[in-house]
Amino acid sequence: MIRKIVLLTAFNCSVLLTAQNRYVATPSMGGSDTNTGTFNLPFATVTKALSMINSGDTCFIRKGTYHEEVVVDGKSNIVIMPYMGEWVVFDGTVPIQTNWAPHAGNIYKTTLNEHIWQLFVDEKEMVMARWPNGNFSDKSIYTWDSWASGLEDSTLGYPNGSYNGFELVDSSNKDLGATGLNLTGAIGIMNVGSFKTFNREITHNVQDNFFYYDSIPKNAYRDKHHHFFVEGKLELLDQANEWFYDTTSKTLYLYPENGQNPNGRNIKGKVQDYAFTVINSTNINLQKINFLSTTFFAQSSNNIVIEECHFAFPNCSKRMLREFEVAPNVSTLGQPGSANEVHNSTIRKCLFEYTDGEALRIYGDSNTVENCYMQYIDYTVSELPFLMVGVYINGDANKFLHNTVHNAAASAFLAPGTTPEFAYNDVWSTGALQSDGSVYQGTSATVENSNIHHNYIHDTPKYALRFDAPGGSPGQAGQYGKIHHNIAVRTNGIMVKGNHHYICYNTTFSSHKNGLIILSEDNSNDSSYIYNNFSEKMSAHRNNQLNIPGIASNNWNGYDNSGVNFWDELDTNTYLPLSNSSLVDGGITVPSISHPLYGTSPDIGALEYGVLPWQTGVDWSPSFYPWGQHFGVEAELTLDNLKIYPNPAKDGFRIEGVWVEGTHLDIYVYDQTGRLHIKQSLAYSSDSFVSTKDLTVGSYFVAITSEATLLTKKLLVIN
Repeated sequence: MIRKIVLLTAFNCSVLLTAQNRYVATPSMGGSDTNTGTFNLPFATVTKALSMINSGDTCFIRKGTYHEEVVVDGKSNIVIMPYMGEWVVFDGTVPIQTNWAPHAGNIYKTTLNEHIWQLFVDEKEMVMARWPNGNFSDKSIYTWDSWASGLEDSTLGYPNGSYNGFELVDSSNKDLGATGLNLTGAIGIMNVGSFKTFNREITHNVQDNFFYYDSIPKNAYRDKHHHFFVEGKLELLDQANEWFYDTTSKTLYLYPENGQNPNGRNIKGKVQDYAFTVINSTNINLQKINFLSTTFFAQSSNNIVIEECHFAFPNCSKRMLREFEVAPNVSTLGQPGSANEVHNSTIRKCLFEYTDGEALRIYGDSNTVENCYMQYIDYTVSELPFLMVGVYINGDANKFLHNTVHNAAASAFLAPGTTPEFAYNDVWSTGALQSDGSVYQGTSATVENSNIHHNYIHDTPKYALRFDAPGGSPGQAGQYGKIHHNIAVRTNGIMVKGNHHYICYNTTFSSHKNGLIILSEDNSNDSSYIYNNFSEKMSAHRNNQLNIPGIASNNWNGYDNSGVNFWDELDTNTYLPLSNSSLVDGGITVPSISHPLYGTSPDIGALEYGVLPWQTGVDWSPSFYPWGQHFGVEAELTLDNLKIYPNPAKDGFRIEGVWVEGTHLDIYVYDQTGRLHIKQSLAYSSDSFVSTKDLTVGSYFVAITSEATLLTKKLLVIN
């Protein structure tokens, strides 16, 4: 579909090439740090450009692949971005071009000059040699099908069961003794702490169906639901697309697909954690950059914006280097300690995929993660901070909004920090590699003043939302939280412990057990407000039917409507009430929670009949890795009867032309000195108006980019 919208004709864009902005290009495009950093004489590194940049300047990066560790230190008000939408990649790997020789069977080997801890062959990530085997190609590595299991604890010890430091393998699942392996010295990735997983060195004898490991902290150990896999020995290298690295001899071993000789193939190894490090800086904007096997880190900074960046394989544990009791270095804003935190920053419209470790860690206040897409987050879930989650936030008033998340392996996806907002997110398929858990996990310290609303959580074995923490009183579990306008379908339900909550306008059905659980244990929820919820099974117990505590009214509970099918009340595809159902106008007004009204009273459930349903998740279509189709390809922008109007402009202007559905445009308005005054993105369905009310009278240049195409036109602003 094509829509007529504003575009601009081509024009001389030399105004953008002003002295205060610096340009970076690959050596093949003329980049050299002995140049002056102009468009025609660009630098070769961002580091050099930053040394010449002042507040208000932009570092433009020309198309290509860069391998650099950039440190932004003590800077303010700068932008780092590709030039006119060109395709830019920061690559944390180096090519492996040494000669490969046969080792044994289908295994080849070569000697490296430096350590690596992640391996790619022809753009595909290889698996660290392991038992049981798992694969990235069929995604089995993200499921417990590729893990072994242990038999439950017994106070009597072996042979009756496992205990902390000793694992009795469940041979009915995966039979270790039958493999003939000796795992002594290998690394066990041990989910023996329910929602916590640890890496530990193993002691084992051939044919034994048990092994010993360095014990984990006593308070973390759980006596049931044990799962594990093993890495870190050459003997485990037994299937195609696996690899092993000997740190002592610097020998790299590879079992290539189909036993194919690896010489001449595109093979790369990870040697870098962070391509960009931001410290002691403010108002730094990093945008439209692609990251391969590397990512960003910020500390002691404020007002950082990271937008429209793509992070593929951004982080990986260094278990292959025998650094196995430490967390991987992941995409990070801030560090523990008030002096190290990052505040008032935004991660927007970014894609995070294929991580070993969390998607994000954030330490600081008033940060926002919005409109981001996250998939295949963590296949190990070990040695992570706090509860070991997919996104870890420690700070106050942080927000997680309009994000799409799926295939995140940690038991809980988000640890939110205090007074958080978690809203308009679309989440499914979580918690595959740990026991217990929830998509959103509110603990005692993070429940108060939390606002959890308008989320669609579905198709996960874990709880959708949870206010829960160990303790003997509601205060220890958390109080004064809000969970409203959420839809949970085919999940473990919404579970609420604590007190003085507002639990309103939620819809749950097809839950694994009870769908809306307002716990009464430990005297919880005797003063909570439970209004206008729709649930196939609503109870004060996780499994059984018990009366709802607190101030409960105008809820539709399947337990109380025997003989009535819930699908006769609710459209199970749209989640809207059916027009003739008892849900329509069946609720009551809740003054502290806003709800759109169509009839005489609110409807029961998350959606109001007659009102357009609210939308969750991202509003853009990500382009997933691999990126081969992008390199060297520049978008074609077809123009039809182009004009900018009105021009001169008084309050603003519109542009008119041809725009293809699914794309977007970026509009930049520069003054005669090349300083950027307006940056605005237009989605396909958006209005084309660009306001100029904040501009002074004078001449400006407007630049529009779509992928790699640049269109510019002169604009006159009048009173």
